[in-house]
Amino acid sequence: MSRDRRKTRSLASRLLLALIFGAAPGHAFAEYVVDSGDVLEVSVFGINELRQRGAVNVDGELSVPMVGHLKVAGRTLSDIRSTVQKLLGSKEFRHRAADGREDIALRPDQISVDIVEYRPLFINGDVSRPGVQTYRPKMTVRAALALAGGFDVMRFRIKDPFLEAVDLRGEYQSLWTEFARERAQRWRVQAELDGKSQDELNLSIQPVPKDVLDEIGRSTLNQKKSDDMTYQNEMSFLKRMQQEADKHLVLSIEQQIRDQEAERIENDNMEKTKDLYQKSIVPANRLVEQQRLSILAATRVLQTSTQVAQSRKDREDANRKIGRLDDERRTALLAKLQDSAVKLDALRNRIQAVGEKLVYTGAVRSQLVQGAGSKPEITIYRKNDQGISQKIPADEDTELMPGDVVDVRLQAASDIDKLVRGATGQ
Repeated sequence: MSRDRRKTRSLASRLLLALIFGAAPGHAFAEYVVDSGDVLEVSVFGINELRQRGAVNVDGELSVPMVGHLKVAGRTLSDIRSTVQKLLGSKEFRHRAADGREDIALRPDQISVDIVEYRPLFINGDVSRPGVQTYRPKMTVRAALALAGGFDVMRFRIKDPFLEAVDLRGEYQSLWTEFARERAQRWRVQAELDGKSQDELNLSIQPVPKDVLDEIGRSTLNQKKSDDMTYQNEMSFLKRMQQEADKHLVLSIEQQIRDQEAERIENDNMEKTKDLYQKSIVPANRLVEQQRLSILAATRVLQTSTQVAQSRKDREDANRKIGRLDDERRTALLAKLQDSAVKLDALRNRIQAVGEKLVYTGAVRSQLVQGAGSKPEITIYRKNDQGISQKIPADEDTELMPGDVVDVRLQAASDIDKLVRGATGQ
């Protein structure tokens, strides 16, 4: 009679445990493989001292009363239960019952092993509350999204996406216009540096309207024409100075030759006058007059020599100014070319940054405008039996498994994507 009552109590307890811990998990996940993080409970009916709950550690082991650490990771629940029943079923445990009797041997049908808590799953991306979630059997992506507060890229606390998009579009367009203007300036500087004549400037930048590009092209060509005219006028002026210096030098040299010849003649006349004076043929005042003429001729030679030296200096200055004009112009153009390259690179970076902001605000607008009609990109990362993470495309009705990592990304509007492709040069 006692044995029949004990069997009845054992059967009732197993039914009660199945109701408490859920028969569904055992049946729904009959092939579920236990892994680190799962919480298992080992219990023996009627013996509370042998009830023990514990998590599978990082080594895949579970602490089992009267057995010690048991390797359970990578095994199914039914396999673990059979092993525990076999190991504990061979143990003896002295327990004084309420009626004073003692049970010594444990029976396998008294021993139960159940999963009371599955290892958590993780959700990340465009949700209100990304992070860890407790897994429940038959849990879907939709349920995980509900627990995470639903789709939400506003968690980053940006401004009104509609107003922000308008501001960003304006900034985006202005940056592209500035980029077109700077690239036209770079073309102008390079053309002036290479000494090219007036060429047709072709600007083809998709986000900038054609009339704006045409105006930039006309202004750039006019500026190049003005710069070329200024340079040519300065060069013509310096070349005229050079020619005048050459003419003046030639005239000065010719005058110097004539003055030197006149000085030689006056010196000869001086010698003749001295001879005649010594012979008392000419008076003293004639000798004095000849001396004055000789001194005047020597003075004129000295003056013309000074003029020749000055003319040579003027010609050298003109040549040096011509060379300096070319050198200074080339140096200035190279500096402008370098500055233009730096500005273009900075503008590219700013355009890309604003483009990425447009993608972000575009996703927000897409969510707010389309609502439930927008299709998010959902990816599940799940480890296989070999412990290798696999990437699984999913939707909101996909069932999850313990340990899954769910990544949620809202898609941007198509017109925003087009802008970003323009910003990145794609």
